[in-house]
Amino acid sequence: MSDDRDRERVDVKASSVQRMWRAKLVELTKAPHPEIADGEATKMYIEPADVVCIERGVVRWELDDGAKTPSQQCTVITLTRCLAMVLEAPEEIARRVQVALRESS
Repeated sequence: MSDDRDRERVDVKASSVQRMWRAKLVELTKAPHPEIADGEATKMYIEPADVVCIERGVVRWELDDGAKTPSQQCTVITLTRCLAMVLEAPEEIARRVQVALRESS
């Protein structure tokens, strides 16, 4: 019975050590939205481990008054919890994500 308790303690220690590991955040530039930040591109940060897919796409914003903006090319990043539309090229994003993950291991 004491063996089981020792084993449980080891598992708890291992999991708490694993939670401390975190990759450096990747800084990107959000695709500008005309109704946010005066239409200026702003910085955003993503967890590199959350990246599921990176692809080139087109965004067209619908404004509060129902009007639509012209289409704008951007890169769409599918993250585990949301989508992000950014200005950087897919290859540059992939490189930054790889560097952040490599540096953290």
